[in-house]
Amino acid sequence: MAEATDLAPMMRDLPHETMVRLLTTAMQLLLSIKDDDAWYNTESELEHMEADEWKKRHAGISLLAVIAEECSDEMVMRKDCLDQVTAIILKSFGDPHPRVCLAAFNFMQQPTNLVQTMQILYHLRIVCALDAALDQHWNPTIKIVAIAAFSFHASNPFVETPPGFFKSFCRLPPAAATLTESLLAFTF
Repeated sequence: MAEATDLAPMMRDLPHETMVRLLTTAMQLLLSIKDDDAWYNTESELEHMEADEWKKRHAGISLLAVIAEECSDEMVMRKDCLDQVTAIILKSFGDPHPRVCLAAFNFMQQPTNLVQTMQILYHLRIVCALDAALDQHWNPTIKIVAIAAFSFHASNPFVETPPGFFKSFCRLPPAAATLTESLLAFTF
């Protein structure tokens, strides 16, 4: 509390007894939190991804994005978690609702250890899923964000994309495949 820039002058002016009571009360509140076994169960968060309402699927990906920013290293260390997140994101590329797709594409552009690890371990699956998503969506905003995610992923310096990859494995038109490979070769 005392480090908050707006509150620092006010906190310094408080009498010592008030400061002790304030911090003791805050500590007692924290100590009164009961541990809940449901907190350790990730099934409830994953249920959002199977919901019929697009808002729940969108909320699930948004939650994954926040968790990835804060707990990326812990998630990377758990292979089962990494597999689940990858499956959710890849499935969300083809979601029928545009906002869910946008959330998934934006997730893949996060500069977190989780996304980098996904890019390294699942490079071909992700690039092909992004390529398929480009064909599937008609919304120009989704196409732009999908192309940005594709570029972000394909130009990852930690993963080497094999020469001819875009012509062989992805369904890009030959001119687009050549252009993509030329642009990627130019950036390095």
